Amino acid sequence: MQPLLSFSDVCYSYHTLKGEIPAIRNITFSLQEKEFLALVGPSGCGKSTLLNLTAGLLQPDSGQILYQGKPLTLCSFSTGYMLQKDHLLGWQTVLDNILLGPKIRGVPMDAAKKEALHMLEKYQLRRYAGVYPDQLSGGMRQRVALIRTMINAPSLLLLDEPFSALDYQTRLDVGNDICQIIRQENKTAILVTHDLAEAITLADHVLVLSKAPSHIAFDCLLNFAAPDLTPLDKRSQPEFQTYFNILWRHLHETDG
Repeated sequence: MQPLLSFSDVCYSYHTLKGEIPAIRNITFSLQEKEFLALVGPSGCGKSTLLNLTAGLLQPDSGQILYQGKPLTLCSFSTGYMLQKDHLLGWQTVLDNILLGPKIRGVPMDAAKKEALHMLEKYQLRRYAGVYPDQLSGGMRQRVALIRTMINAPSLLLLDEPFSALDYQTRLDVGNDICQIIRQENKTAILVTHDLAEAITLADHVLVLSKAPSHIAFDCLLNFAAPDLTPLDKRSQPEFQTYFNILWRHLHETDG
């Protein structure tokens, strides 16, 4: 089966007044449709650089990135990008924040509003449609940010540590909810995280990156015997500890 996305020997360096700073080297991997991939590695190893290359915001110095078998460009496909902060507009209601993308794209507002309200209802946020972001909890803001991203029907979701600003309990709850939303909507996703447990419980596939200039130090496909487990459920399964120990060892070997 042809992968949705593939990297082949991709290298990228940042160019500064002091010269080139290599970020990644010879990165090769593939991503299937509806797959959830997690990237873990030391700070500064190029995880966010990989997301920006995937989005077409950066172009590789060498190597090739293909989307559905064709060279990737900024306009190859639609991506949804979730960052560490939700970036909701404080002077706009929840509904208006969600409708920002469709307005920019020129989508008929009646249809977009109907879809936005449907998504808010589906994910238990309908009664907050008319409130402002500062009236929401951190977890609710991230759910709204995801709906704002999803309403644009992206082919691929890029998640750059979207739960890192949340407290531990909220992070568990929101990660669980957002993962289930992504799977219910049959979306393909790439998650950057420093949290191994989060990577194991949310993703189907984990790549461990070495310190910069990074390469793929370990490639791990995840397989839990019990089907249809939620991320929270996976934490109590025997496979969880096995995968955690394996990934922890490879992660610390790369940082040594």
